[in-house]
Amino acid sequence: MEDKIKTESELPSELDKIKKENTVLQAKLEECIDENKKLQNNRQFEAIISATPDGIGMISLEGRLEFVSEKLLEMYGYSVEEKDKLVGKSSFDFIDQSNHQILIENIRKLLNGEINKKPREYLAIKKDGKRFYIEVNTTLLYDNNKKPVNILFVERDVTERKKAEEELLHLNQKLEAIISATPDGIGMISLDGKIQEIMSDRLPEMYGYSIDEKDKFVGRSAFDFIEQSYHEILINNIRELIAEKGNKELSEYVAIKKDGSRFYIDVNPKVMFDTEGNPASILFVERDITERKKSEAIIMQQYNQLDELNKTKDKFFSIIAHDLRSPFQALLGSSELLATQIENLTHEEIVNFSSELNNNLKNLYALLENLLTWSMMQRNLLEYKPVNSNLYDLVNKIIMITGQTASRKNIYLDNKVGDKNIVYADVNMLRSVIQNLITNAIKFTPAKGRVIISSIENDNYYEVSVQDTGIGIEKEKSSKLFNISSMFSTKGTEGEKGTGLGLLLCKEFCERNNGKIWFESEFGKGTKFTFTLRKAV
Repeated sequence: MEDKIKTESELPSELDKIKKENTVLQAKLEECIDENKKLQNNRQFEAIISATPDGIGMISLEGRLEFVSEKLLEMYGYSVEEKDKLVGKSSFDFIDQSNHQILIENIRKLLNGEINKKPREYLAIKKDGKRFYIEVNTTLLYDNNKKPVNILFVERDVTERKKAEEELLHLNQKLEAIISATPDGIGMISLDGKIQEIMSDRLPEMYGYSIDEKDKFVGRSAFDFIEQSYHEILINNIRELIAEKGNKELSEYVAIKKDGSRFYIDVNPKVMFDTEGNPASILFVERDITERKKSEAIIMQQYNQLDELNKTKDKFFSIIAHDLRSPFQALLGSSELLATQIENLTHEEIVNFSSELNNNLKNLYALLENLLTWSMMQRNLLEYKPVNSNLYDLVNKIIMITGQTASRKNIYLDNKVGDKNIVYADVNMLRSVIQNLITNAIKFTPAKGRVIISSIENDNYYEVSVQDTGIGIEKEKSSKLFNISSMFSTKGTEGEKGTGLGLLLCKEFCERNNGKIWFESEFGKGTKFTFTLRKAV
């Protein structure tokens, strides 16, 4: 009975013992579970490390290696079996000495929280001593008290990229040297015509800007630097260039300098493509051709002058060969007849032959006079002596000279010029112009016609007109009147002959007096010649 009671009294202590053992077992079980989780996490971590193409490692705050991935070993030329040999070594052993100070400074900044997440580049050392470039990302690891304990780093071999960058840099340096050496302006625009940053120093200089003012070009439209009259040409050229996806022939434009002055450029463009073969921008090389354009203009002017001189020479010889020869033949015929047959001729025949001989001599004299005057004009030997003259009085004097010819055809000459019109001109040249125009008007006006000489006053000049009621000028002959190469002579209404030089002299004399000459005509109804004269000074 006592034993039974004792046993029952010991039961509570046994239960406590069991509970304690249970607690210990529970704690060991939880520990096992934690260890299992850690093992699983480590395996997952190792799987991630194995899968990444970068090298991963961990160093102590003093820079000693504590962990290296297989990829990291491979990057440095070590085998997996050599992993243990690396643990504990200083990270400085694997960085070129020229980068040690940079590494020290970066670790200091990392620990002080001064460094950002931007990757850092170093020159690393492989097992065989070869150097290669790496890019490193670093992260601080903390304990439960948020105290830094390790540095985790991820490395990438960027040697090939560095080589490419160095090659590109070298290529850019060469390109910059070429661009700087060329006398032409080089630049680039976007497809919508905006100027981009790439440009030579010569380009802003061409437009009157300093090298420091390059930024005033960037972002602006190329049209801002081209004369507006050339905008449509530039638009079409850009469209064609993009559509053809290639080069285009040189194009000329009038460009605008900083001070607003204009100059000529020729532009050689080329389309630049992106990696997918699509047009991305337009590279252009342009050259200032202002001096060349001036030279071309001078050459063209000299060519035209030479061509005109050749035509003048040919016409001069033609006049001498034909227009002088024909009158002389008529003179020789008339004079020979009078010399050999005068005794057999009646008084009336002698008068007719003498009259014809006199008319031929007058025409020949007029022709020679015009030829000499014209020749002197071509050689700039005729001196220009402008003076103030009364236009009305001068016209009256010329009417008196030409009046006899007009009266024979019963043509009325009417001076409607203002009696107070004072002009500033060379009197001899002016007299020749008015006399030639009146003589032509009489020549091409039938009997009982009328020739009116009038004037209209303008601000600084007079318009002087000689209008007739004659036969007019055919349209096909209108363009030939003032042209030396197509000069011709037409007989008048009564067979009057002309020299063909009269209107050419009129044009030359009008221009010499800073004026111009033109005409209006309706075939069968008459002609009106008008020229301008300056007012008296």
